[in-house]
Amino acid sequence: AKDAVADENRTAESNNSAQVTLQNAINNLATIQPEDNAFYTIKNQKTGNYMNVSDAAGATVYNAPALNELFQFVAKDGKLYIYNVKRAKYLSNAPVHGGGQAIFDADNIDKAKAVTIANLGVANQISITPEGGAMLHNDTNLSTVVGWNTGANDKSAWFINKVANPADYVHTLKVGETGWATLYLGCDVTIPEGVEAYTVKEIVENSAVIEQVEGIIPAKCPVIIKAEAGEYSFAYSATPGVANEANLLVGTTVKAAEKVAAYILGVPEGETEVALVKVENNENNALCAYLPKADEMEADFYTLSIASDDNTTAIENVEMANENEEIYDITGRVVKSMDAPGIYIVNGKKVIK
Repeated sequence: AKDAVADENRTAESNNSAQVTLQNAINNLATIQPEDNAFYTIKNQKTGNYMNVSDAAGATVYNAPALNELFQFVAKDGKLYIYNVKRAKYLSNAPVHGGGQAIFDADNIDKAKAVTIANLGVANQISITPEGGAMLHNDTNLSTVVGWNTGANDKSAWFINKVANPADYVHTLKVGETGWATLYLGCDVTIPEGVEAYTVKEIVENSAVIEQVEGIIPAKCPVIIKAEAGEYSFAYSATPGVANEANLLVGTTVKAAEKVAAYILGVPEGETEVALVKVENNENNALCAYLPKADEMEADFYTLSIASDDNTTAIENVEMANENEEIYDITGRVVKSMDAPGIYIVNGKKVIK
């Protein structure tokens, strides 16, 4: 029917017949209803790019290919809500009449804006209208998602595609020359090879005692990352991670709205090793972590020490061992010395080089 309507040589009779057939076909199409607990990408027809969430206050933007952002359509009390998996945020500041950016910043569904979706006559293609009646479009420079109080057109057409394997969708973290970084994600992710993840267990004198996270970083668990300089992919995990009992770190999945006194990862002035350094006005970046400053914390910085099994701490950056010491690598094999960077067991205590 669509081909017939597009035929420039059609007769009036065939045109009328095709128009009726096409309209009936569209009217009889079942409205796409996303599956509960399934994962989707959301792609705009006009730009060909995928819906993504920027670092600035959770504003939705376009990014190609941006296949690291997954969305779920969550149903509650007869209403439908959009949830960003990596950011652990719901669509909340939905555009109002006259336009405005679409924002993902609601921590729970009770603060979210419900949406309605309408079928646009093409497979997997829908329009999205948040509460308030302003349909989601791309803006005039095609960079952000805004709400216009107009009918559906090519700028408001979205393709939703179900993701068969969410583990293919990753967050890429760049570790700089210091070999350290922080990370905070709204979903469980697998720790890639060559990467170690730590939480901050406690502050002991001038040291921050860090405890290793094994295998999977749990959702909403802020961590300190140690790895060689480079880029690492943290894949979504359907298996939940197990959180350490104590963790003093705090993280945000969008850029923090307020500046706070905190300790952030860095190299203190006059020092050579990475530590948690005091700053008076920290504006935490999206997907990063920091240590809030408590009233009793007065040090300019806290060195990083590894928590051992007997609740003591091991010294960061051990360079050599005594001849009488028993040294094992993390797999339990006996080694003569700690030549390569990594975690070792020395006389029953965990140390890091």
